[in-house]
Amino acid sequence: MKDAKIVLSLMSTSSPLTKYDGASAADSAEYRSVIGDLQYLFMTRPDIAYTVKKLAQFMQHPSSTHFTALKRLLRYLKATMFHGLPLKRTSSQNLYAFSDADWAGNRDDYTPTSAHVTFYGKLLQDHPLKLNTQL
Repeated sequence: MKDAKIVLSLMSTSSPLTKYDGASAADSAEYRSVIGDLQYLFMTRPDIAYTVKKLAQFMQHPSSTHFTALKRLLRYLKATMFHGLPLKRTSSQNLYAFSDADWAGNRDDYTPTSAHVTFYGKLLQDHPLKLNTQL
């Protein structure tokens, strides 16, 4: 992946990942190895958490489509390798919480996907989750 082109988005939105997509089988040992490494990485890179968890659903029988999505994630990481979480001292003691869910979004078994994020302190002025209301 050293000479791979970079991408600026984690997953393709044009083709959803499903368990039985009709594509040829991929090397499951290599797939599981990379997913295992990424599960440690997403503890410090929450931007990839959803994608890693989604790709981990196919560890039993990965297809070439799943492996292509995994390589896309690695190309994204190459483009964003210097991204990180800013931690700043603040005197603010506000608590902000945001959540989102899709109901029956998983096309294999129609289970929902949900996520949440909680901030303690001051939200940055240019943060994409900045809202005009406080909890």
